Parts: sequence; structure tokens; C-alpha cells
Amino acid sequence: MAFVIGLISGTSVDGIDAALVNITSTDEDLKVELLAGATYPYAAELRSQILAVCGGAAITVAQLAELDDAIACSFAQAAQNIQNDRPTAQLIGSHGQTVYHRPPSIKAGGAEEAGGDRENSPSKIQNLKSKIGYSLQLGRGVVIAELTGIPTVSNFRVADIAVGGEGAPLVSKVDAYLLSHPQESRCVQNIGGIGNLTYLPARHHPNWEEKIRGWDTGPGNTLLDLAVQQLTNGEKTYDRDGEWAASGSVCNSLIEQWLSQDFFHLPPPKSTGRELFGWEYLQQCLKDAEEYQLSSADLLATLTELTVASIVHSYR
Repeated sequence: MAFVIGLISGTSVDGIDAALVNITSTDEDLKVELLAGATYPYAAELRSQILAVCGGAAITVAQLAELDDAIACSFAQAAQNIQNDRPTAQLIGSHGQTVYHRPPSIKAGGAEEAGGDRENSPSKIQNLKSKIGYSLQLGRGVVIAELTGIPTVSNFRVADIAVGGEGAPLVSKVDAYLLSHPQESRCVQNIGGIGNLTYLPARHHPNWEEKIRGWDTGPGNTLLDLAVQQLTNGEKTYDRDGEWAASGSVCNSLIEQWLSQDFFHLPPPKSTGRELFGWEYLQQCLKDAEEYQLSSADLLATLTELTVASIVHSYR
């Protein structure tokens, strides 16, 4: 038995999700009991700084260090808060706040796509250089450990990326032991700022664990949140309960056009983020929509349908 805290802030940068759980057993016998869960919003100024950096704002190294410290302090406070009047945690697992993610299939120098045969490369170093991705999460685990007095595991993505992986999604291993089934193959879909899935083959298959796959399906809430912010001149940051989008009509012609984007046609595994489905992508969507003279509600309905359509496309 172990009391463990999990901490993460996703692509939407809404706040820090914290969970205090009691973990017993391992692997196929794994049991996780949720003792408490909460989202702790970022301070408005800190959230604005994070979103600016995610959007490509230029800052100094000193400012980056200050932002890293501020996020770590916020995560540590969330860890303290979730333990109030509850068992003291023995371990913290902190994903941190992603501010930049470059999948191995997107190259700064136009190198070949990931997925080729490494053995045929004349140099392992050159091969790695041409294919390796990069992902940066702020909110250092060592600071969280120091402030809380609890051992903290962090920086989860880098090892996977170093060997040519995507670094995301990270939940597939946990999905496998909590949600897999002896006879049924399953898919587990998450829709956050970015959508992602885990494919879980039935456990009766030989070497079933080796056949587990996880990848990003495309935009989740990110484009919707950005659109709401633009349509309301910053007065709103999201469409509560999807009410605004639900009052509009979908433009299917736009959906077909948007699904031609290269990412949707890459084979899995693959990952993405605000670097692709961010502010610039939204501006292109708005430009594409001009000829259809959509209302604000119609635009939000169509962006919502894009999330749905990208998930369906990925499953097919």
C-alpha cells in the first residue's frame, strides 16, 4: 500500500490537476483508490505567462528560470492542499507543465520522417539527430520535493524521446493495468487540450502488452478555447458546457477541408500540441471559414465537430 500524489497541468493550462490515491499491488493486479481529486487554478498572471511562452513569446533564460520556479511552487502548493485532513503521501509523480513539444516526425531541418530503419543509417548519432523529438515541461521535481518534503518523480518524457519515441501520451501503461479486459480489446479516449487514445488488446492474446499503442488524435479543447477568447475579446476563456457551440450548425465542407491536414494522415504513433493546433492554426481556420459566412456559434460547432471527426478518422 502506498499513498501517492499525481500532479499535471495539460495543454489547456486551466490549472493543476491533483489526485491523492492509495495504490496496492502491481501490473495486472493493480488497484488504485482515489482518496481526493481537485483542480487548482493558476494565478491569472502566471497562466498568461505560460500561454505566452506556449504561443512562442521570446523570453530570456532568466525569465524562463523564474517561470520554472513559479510553476514548481504552484505544483508544490497543490500537493500540500490535496493532503489537507487526509493521509500524508509517500511519493509524488509530477508531469509538470508542457510549454513546448516537438514530435520526432516534425523536423527543424527538414530531415526525414521518423519511423525509418535505424540499422541502415551510417551513423547512430546522425540518425538520432535527424529523428529525435524534444519536449519541455516546467515545474522542476526537485523543487517540489524540497518544498513538500516528499520524494518526487518527474521529467517523464525525456527517456522515451531519447530512444525515438513520441514522449506522449504517457498514460498507456496505467490504462493497460486498470482498463484492459481478458477477452475484449478496448480503446480509451481522452479529450483534453489535445485528444489522445490508448489501444488495449485483450489480455488473452499472446504478448498482449507488446501490442499496446497510444497516440494523439488531434485537437481537443485547445482550438475551441482560443476561438472563444478571440470571439469574446478575452472576456471568456472557454465555452462552458459547450452551450455556445451547441446552438450552432456544423459546416461539413470545412471539416473535410481541415481533415486534409498532414497530421491526420500520419500513421501512429504520433503526438502533437499547441505548436501545431494553436493560434496560427486557428487563424487559418477562421480564414477558411470566411466564404461560408458562419456565425460565431456555427464556427464553434464546426471546431467541435473537427475534434469528433479527427477521433473517428484516427480510429478508422
